Amino acid sequence: MSENKIVSASLVVASLLLLFLSPTALFAAEYYVDGVNGNDENDGSSDFPWQTIGYAISNGQASGTDTIYIRYAVYNELLSLKAENTHALNLIGIAENGNMPVINGADRGGPPHNIYLIDFNGTVQGLEVTAARGHGIDISGESKAAKILRCKVHGNAKGIHVNHTSTPLIAGNFVYSNRDCGVATMAESSATVDG
Repeated sequence: MSENKIVSASLVVASLLLLFLSPTALFAAEYYVDGVNGNDENDGSSDFPWQTIGYAISNGQASGTDTIYIRYAVYNELLSLKAENTHALNLIGIAENGNMPVINGADRGGPPHNIYLIDFNGTVQGLEVTAARGHGIDISGESKAAKILRCKVHGNAKGIHVNHTSTPLIAGNFVYSNRDCGVATMAESSATVDG
């Protein structure tokens, strides 16, 4: 077999291995949410964003290691990332004039936590999380590689609550004026809190 054929065969085998070993990384998509100008009938693209974050994470809209970019608005939503297809999603806030997108629990009934992450290993970044009756951000189960980065968490009963065997990275956040505590690590959890 010639050297060129060996190299070509090696490239094909390597490509197939990458495809089977990490298909979600190869096909991760980017979606957009705009609470002011979006519509949940749209396709979630930058030009035609969805209106609600809940729609983006429900019914398999975004899954695997997809990234949902959240434009500035006030979102009166409960974000529950506990389904298996949402365990590695990335929620990234896009600030406008220095203001982060707001996840607000004040006008929302139902469960007490604003962002509920179970067995989560994605990233939550650049969101303002406020007015939760319970936890602003609740991280539980086996969230071994979760990242909470550069968020503003205030006015909740507990700011960021880590439970079970979770070991998230909580870095660069501004956590203040939460009624019971800012960052709590419970049970066998062990968070890395930095900055």
